Order: sequence, then structure tokens, then C-alpha cells
Amino acid sequence: MLAATLSLALAAQIPSTSAVLSASPATYYLDCSGGSDGNSGLGPTTAWRSLTKASGAPLVPGGKLLFKRGCTWNGTLFLWKSGTSSAPITIGAYGTGDLPRIQNGIDQIAVHGSYLIIEYLQVRSDPDSIDTQCANSPMGVRRGIRLYSGSNHNIVRYTLAKDLFGGIWIATGSDHNSIVNNVLQNNNMKKEDPTIPDTSGATGIAVQGDDNDIGYNQITGSNVCSRVYGHDGGAIDVYGGQRNRIHHNIARDNHNFSELGNPRSSDNTYAYNLITAS
Repeated sequence: MLAATLSLALAAQIPSTSAVLSASPATYYLDCSGGSDGNSGLGPTTAWRSLTKASGAPLVPGGKLLFKRGCTWNGTLFLWKSGTSSAPITIGAYGTGDLPRIQNGIDQIAVHGSYLIIEYLQVRSDPDSIDTQCANSPMGVRRGIRLYSGSNHNIVRYTLAKDLFGGIWIATGSDHNSIVNNVLQNNNMKKEDPTIPDTSGATGIAVQGDDNDIGYNQITGSNVCSRVYGHDGGAIDVYGGQRNRIHHNIARDNHNFSELGNPRSSDNTYAYNLITAS
């Protein structure tokens, strides 16, 4: 009898599966100066403060996570949750002023979920060091928005990525994403080891996944001094990706427009891109 009573009491404290699945979508807010992680996060006046709190937000399909314009955060925003095709999760901005900035992480935004819309954010990083032997080039492996394997059907739009090793990086196993209407500037950070010899980096958009749509982006300044090659960098580089559509992009003053750097790279379509040099 006692065991039955305890079982009933415990069951009453555990939410049912249907209750968890039917959680209503909420909008959570981040404010770098006026927020507090002790707040509810459910309004601009009760905003959270840290990327740690944002990374743990209990987002459900249809929910939103919004960053205050004019604010800057240092570190990485981790996006683990997933939306659905009919109810994506939106990661964006609120207020007025400059795009919210996330900076100086290894990845500024690490995307592990699917059916996410990432928009109206800025990502950048300071370099780890400077190559004094090659035009004082910035060195380090810092990526802006990195879509990890298993993160599919995401949209990245209206973002600014600058001063990075790779502005937007679509990893192997990250497929069917849409990368549109973004600005990628001076992503000229490099990793260099002249003893191999090898130089990598200085990439606007790197594509290792399949079936992605990459269009209407503006990409400039993916060009870095290399002790191995003289110069290196590319606007949109494909490293093993297949069936990607690369179209209507504007590329200026990059070392290359596109490099196919892996034997797996095949069946990619390039159309209506405008490529110019200074």
C-alpha cells in the first residue's frame, strides 16, 4: 500500500509527455547591460544577460531568442534546440541601433539544431596572433556561424560576419540549409604551417555539406598573405560538398571566388554570380 501511494505521488510530480510536447512557444530576450540571468527573460525589461543563459534557453518550435541591438557579447552562443518545418525557432534581434555582436569565441554561433532561422546578428573575432613575416596577417581558427553535422534545414540571413577564419561554415553532414542575403567582410584570418607546407582559412563561406542554397550574399576581402602560396582565400569554397546551389552572389576583392578542395565535391551549380577585383 505504501509503495502504491509513493508511486502515485511521484507520478503527480512528473509532467506527462503530452504536456511537455504542448509547451507554448515563448520569446526570450538578451540585454548585455540591463539584463540579469536571475530574470525570467520573457521581456525586454526582464531580459537575461549572458550567452550561457541564452544557450540554455528552453526553446520550442515557434519560439524566439532575441538579442538587443547595440550590445556585444564575448564567447559562443550554442544552439541545441530544433524547430519544425512549420514552426521554426528564430534567433534574431530587437530594439534599434547596430546589429547585436557576438565575438571572440572559437565559434561565435555553434549550430547543432535544425529548422532554425538566424538573422540580424553580427559575428567577428580578434586574431590569436599576427604573422609579422607576412604583411602582419591575422592568424587563428575562429569561425562565425558554424553549422555542425546533423544541423539541417536552417536559414541564415541578414547577418554580418567579419574578421574571421571562416565567416559561415557548413560542416560535413549539415544539409539543406539556406544561406542568403548575408554580408561577409574581410574574413582574412588564416592558419599557417610552412613546415608542412599548408595554409588555410580566409574564407567567406565554406561548404562541406550537401544540398545547400547559397545566394544573394555580398562577400569581400577574403584574401590573406600566405608564406606558402603568396596569397590565399576564397569567397565561397566547397570542400567535399555536393549538389549545392551557389547563385546571385556578389564577390569583390577576394583571392578566389570558389575553390573545389576535395575529390568528393561534385554536382554543384554556379549561376548568376558577379565577381570583380579591385
